Parts: sequence; structure tokens; C-alpha cells
Amino acid sequence: MIKKSKPFIIIFIFLVMVLFLTNCATVFRGTTTDVNFRSDPTGAEVYVNGNERGNTPVELKLESKKIYHIEFKKEGYESKTYTI
Repeated sequence: MIKKSKPFIIIFIFLVMVLFLTNCATVFRGTTTDVNFRSDPTGAEVYVNGNERGNTPVELKLESKKIYHIEFKKEGYESKTYTI
């Protein structure tokens, strides 16, 4: 009976290690990302999903794995919209 349980324990330990190691990348990477926005000329207003978030250059913390609509506006220039 003891001989039969040893392979089960080894397989169980292996599976636990695999699950732990595949999830640790998410823990270390986090759920947000710092994104730098720049424009030429500088001073363009930056809108994220329709909400003004600052003027370029600006660094914003955005949630990972989400879709954002980024719009740059500056008087005298055509507005530009990007999806990230």
C-alpha cells in the first residue's frame, strides 16, 4: 500500500509546483502598467475613454488587459485617437 501512494504524492507535488510557477508571473507583473504619452508639439490634452487626464508629456497608470481609447487634442491641430 505504501508503494502505491508514493507516485501519487510525487505527481501531486509536481502539479502544485506547476500551478504555483505559472501564476507567479501575474503576481510580479501586477494589474496596472505605467504608460507614457508624448506629442509633438507638447502640451496636447490627453483624454482616456473620454476623460481628460492631463497634457503631454504625461505618464498614466492604466489597468492591464483593458482596452482604452486615447485622444490627443490641441488647439490649431487635428485631433488624433488611438486604441490601446
